[in-house]
Amino acid sequence: MEEYPSLRHRNGKYDKIIPGCIRILLKEHAGEKLPEEALAEVERSLQSFREEGFASSAATLPGEDLPGDGGQLSEPGTLFGEEPEDTFFLTNDPEILSSLQNAGCHAAGYHPAGCVPAPIPGAAYIIEEPDQLERDTLIRIYRRLTGAPWDILTTKRCLIREMTTEDFEQTRQLYDTEASEFLEAPGEGEEDRTFFSQYIQKVYPFFGYGMWAVILKETGQLIGRAGFEHSPSGGSEVFLGFLIGKQYRRQGIAGEICTGILWYGTQMLGFDEIFAEADKKNTVSLHLLRRLGFADAGRAENGNLLLRYKPKE
Repeated sequence: MEEYPSLRHRNGKYDKIIPGCIRILLKEHAGEKLPEEALAEVERSLQSFREEGFASSAATLPGEDLPGDGGQLSEPGTLFGEEPEDTFFLTNDPEILSSLQNAGCHAAGYHPAGCVPAPIPGAAYIIEEPDQLERDTLIRIYRRLTGAPWDILTTKRCLIREMTTEDFEQTRQLYDTEASEFLEAPGEGEEDRTFFSQYIQKVYPFFGYGMWAVILKETGQLIGRAGFEHSPSGGSEVFLGFLIGKQYRRQGIAGEICTGILWYGTQMLGFDEIFAEADKKNTVSLHLLRRLGFADAGRAENGNLLLRYKPKE
């Protein structure tokens, strides 16, 4: 059985975008000392980060040192220029967060244990129990803050990752005459580029999935796109979609990546059913879908054949 762990392929273009250091910056609000429960959690978190391969430290701003090798800091702004570019900050204070963001740093909010959770405006992520976070989760949060794509899964020959704006032209080239018979090819105008960019900026962070790039591990080339989309009619149903470039069709790649994506959808995203649709003349795709375990489920609103996949109990 093929395994599909995320963030395990290390020959991709974006693999080096990981935090080199994780730094916790906390502020004692209203003159109150941080509770022992919070200090213990910070200590556990620093140890956990180091076990995962990240350098780590912590400090109060202002205040006494926290566990770890962080120093006492009285003016946050004097520190930022000295920090490595790949530092990932966690903070419980909105002013510190804002200062970090204004300095071009990557930071998330943090609710320490034993403290009353306070709003942290501007935080794209607010983390609790950081000592329980897995390495992949930390990397994904950091990548989202930097604008880098998430790696979704790997198969024997391919890496599935989120698309980037740099993928626009290669994605358009996938739509040859054969593909365009059944799929609408994206345009090449400025509006099309804007739509492509907005899809990346809005769909991935909101849903956690979408149509992803298929990368051939051997060469790093984009050879397809595949993933999940919602019904064009606005329903909540999730649909599998896939397209492989002409040069790489009929080599089993579509089946390979779709098997992995179905695993990801059911095991990681929790989908209890997944739909697909295809033109009745698209016999190659219909054959693949049925081989993957999709069963006929009637007709889609546009007249295409509708199929449904339900994972085995």
